[in-house]
Amino acid sequence: MGKRNKELWAMVCVSSAEEILNKEEVEQLLAEARSKQALNGLTGIIIFSDGNVLMLVEGEKDVVQAQFTGILRSPKHHSVMKIADMAIPHRYFEDYPLAFKPIHSEQLKSLDDFAEPERKEYLEECLSLNHPIIKLLRDFIKNNT
Repeated sequence: MGKRNKELWAMVCVSSAEEILNKEEVEQLLAEARSKQALNGLTGIIIFSDGNVLMLVEGEKDVVQAQFTGILRSPKHHSVMKIADMAIPHRYFEDYPLAFKPIHSEQLKSLDDFAEPERKEYLEECLSLNHPIIKLLRDFIKNNT
């Protein structure tokens, strides 16, 4: 058996949703993805804006890279592009197997993991950090608001 690479890693990719889903469909997909992420020891966030998706995945390097391979094979995404793949000093979303932040979507607003004031503050603090991974998240949010 090969040695597993336990280095803490992050991957960020952007894609377009294959189809616009309703709230119940998004809720179901999130539940399935969160379960899989938790099982694999992954954390991260999805930021969704008008069919555009940014996803940050954090965890052991080999598991994160395997997750990206799964995303490439998923029929739910197209035009998948990896924009970052690097070691990180710590997890930014350690309490979230897969946080969800919709932008410009009244329909998905109730699924926003950062709607409550203390969670909103957590996201704002996270986005204020100076790391290339976080800059990508900030830029995506800025460019989609």
